Amino acid sequence: MKKTKVDLNLKFMRDIFGLECLHFGYWDNFKEEVNIEELKFAQNIYIDVLISKIPKGVKRILDVGCGTGEVAKRLKQEGFEVECVSPGDYQY
Repeated sequence: MKKTKVDLNLKFMRDIFGLECLHFGYWDNFKEEVNIEELKFAQNIYIDVLISKIPKGVKRILDVGCGTGEVAKRLKQEGFEVECVSPGDYQY
């Protein structure tokens, strides 16, 4: 049985901050002081912006480096067929 190496960044973000995404989000007006709730909001805005950039008529998405799958989850909710690729067993 293969032992899965723990992704400490992901574990820290999930266990300490309650975050599911590893990206820093999209900030259109950066504030000097940022809190966790604003980071969660920025992460969701990033996914919204990403989805808005997908050309009309696209039905299938290959998410390379999908991390925890939060972007893929949202893409599926929007009706896309999504295939994920991730090198990290822990993230899977």
